[in-house]
Amino acid sequence: MTPDAGRPGPRRPPRPTPGGDAPPPAAPRARRAAGGRARTARPTPADRTAPADRTTPARPAPGGPPPTAPRRRRIPDAPGPRPERPARPVPRPRPAATSSVTFRRTDTGSVVAVPADAAPPARPPAGAPPTAAPPTTDPRPPTAAPSADRAPQRDRPDRADEPAVVLPPPPSPRSAFRQRYGVVHDTQGPRIRLAILWLLAVVASLAFAPLRPYGLAVLYAVVAGAAALQVVDAWHQVRTGADRWVAALGASSLPVLATEGVRPLGVALLLLVAAAIVAAAQSGDRDMSLLDAAGHTVLSAGLCGGAAASLVLLADYEIGAVIILLIYLMVYDASDYVVGSGATNGVEGPVAGALFIAAVTMVLAVTEVPPFRGVDVWSFAGLAAVACPAGQLLASAMLPRADARAPALRRLDSALIVAPAWAGLIGLYLQQAAS
Repeated sequence: MTPDAGRPGPRRPPRPTPGGDAPPPAAPRARRAAGGRARTARPTPADRTAPADRTTPARPAPGGPPPTAPRRRRIPDAPGPRPERPARPVPRPRPAATSSVTFRRTDTGSVVAVPADAAPPARPPAGAPPTAAPPTTDPRPPTAAPSADRAPQRDRPDRADEPAVVLPPPPSPRSAFRQRYGVVHDTQGPRIRLAILWLLAVVASLAFAPLRPYGLAVLYAVVAGAAALQVVDAWHQVRTGADRWVAALGASSLPVLATEGVRPLGVALLLLVAAAIVAAAQSGDRDMSLLDAAGHTVLSAGLCGGAAASLVLLADYEIGAVIILLIYLMVYDASDYVVGSGATNGVEGPVAGALFIAAVTMVLAVTEVPPFRGVDVWSFAGLAAVACPAGQLLASAMLPRADARAPALRRLDSALIVAPAWAGLIGLYLQQAAS
């Protein structure tokens, strides 16, 4: 064991103060009389405010040299080995910038690829002769240089040889039942003005008592004939067979003959069936059998013309009953259009129409409008609230698809079931009331 083994290692020398050597520590206070421990003297406020080692540097004289700061001694390194620092990785060179932009020369038609870091070409001075274009390997013929008064057009690729890509339509959010039998409201066009004109036409047809059944018959005969014609035309886009003129004339004749009573109406229905069979037999370009073509014609004319004829018969029985039914039809159609056209389902429109019918029925039950007595009108109001949406479903079933264009049929769709039902039940109600 060496003599220096137990000695401590070298210590770091104390840091010198800027003002010179450090002052000696304060003398300890006298010991207490009982032999107490010595305490270190505390610094006085004067020592705190003006320490001996903190001297205020003298300000330089004006125009003299600036004061020099005292040089600091370098702190020696600690003994022992120092860890080596890892070498910094050398950064890799960045790849050259590339670009896929190509330009076509308007004078030669050659395609030139321009790098991303290329400088823009210098423009030739005014009056300099044009330079010859470099040779190119482009097989396409050069294009003519644009004139001064015409802007150069972009060279578009020829897409005549490319096959056309047809994307499938997006799936419909509606259910399969609503896609086939739902009501598709047409919101384009002056719908409010057309509704007001229809209201005025119906009021004018019932305003004069001598012309009351005939005016209503003529109005609904035109609508029924147009509706039957639109149904047949819609089916001709899928398959042919029904005669459009027989269906239109048959549907128009039924409400006109209904002014004479029920018997002429029954005879007109039989004549319609015979005319539909003869027209289907003489047709040579039908895609369905004889009976199918004749039945399609009778269905189109019978349903549209039968609803219009039922309103005429109801007006002949009791004018108050036909007015109440027409009010029910109008308020239902208006509510179903306003609410149902913006609804995401097919229930809100019919429910709104049924609620409007109930509101009107309250007024009619209180006022006791003839031919009903008190609460009897609620039975017919409930029938109208159920039969009106059922007529809309029947009108969609008459078309090849629910969104087929048939505006005249949509004018009569809510009356296809409720009008014949009211015509029969009102007759029985009046007989029971008379007895």
